[in-house]
Amino acid sequence: MKISKEQFIQFVHAFEDQNQFEYDDTALLQPNENQIVYHATYRDESNYKSDVKFSLDVPSGEVNWEVAYGWNDAYEEIDALYHQMFGRSEMKDVLTNNNEAQHVYRVLMNLGLAVSKAEQGRIPFSSVFYSIPIRDCLPEHTILATTWHIDDIREYFPEDSSDDHLFEKLREMEKAITDASVAAGWEVIQLMSKEE
Repeated sequence: MKISKEQFIQFVHAFEDQNQFEYDDTALLQPNENQIVYHATYRDESNYKSDVKFSLDVPSGEVNWEVAYGWNDAYEEIDALYHQMFGRSEMKDVLTNNNEAQHVYRVLMNLGLAVSKAEQGRIPFSSVFYSIPIRDCLPEHTILATTWHIDDIREYFPEDSSDDHLFEKLREMEKAITDASVAAGWEVIQLMSKEE
């Protein structure tokens, strides 16, 4: 399959997203008219990192990647991502013609890869959703008041408090936090509207 420059950029962008890094335009290099190169970073479950070099042969549309020796999980992740993006012709068409769909498919690919890792026993199933930033799952133009976790409140409770107890307390706080956020939000809106 011949991959275009735009599709190559989408591919390396999706890889960066999967590894919780920002896509960097300055890392996209074109040493000559026949080759495009992108230097990315792979992050494993233990937060160890390795450089990955992606390259696109422009005339043939062939994509290649180089990973340091011993990083087999990086190869598996890249292979899975490549197959998800370009293994089906309908996916290629959507990625080519619909910019809005690109975001949705990136989230889906991250989720699929995390499920695959969990099935292989490389990560616990309970951490599958950690691969998806919560903001990626919100309706467009939506903000969150808080994404508190039990670790954010742990220091305010006795040391022997269980995770379940802390979560119960956090849920009790949720309504008050939401109400306070909404009230404060309306005040901010009123102040900002007066400034305009």
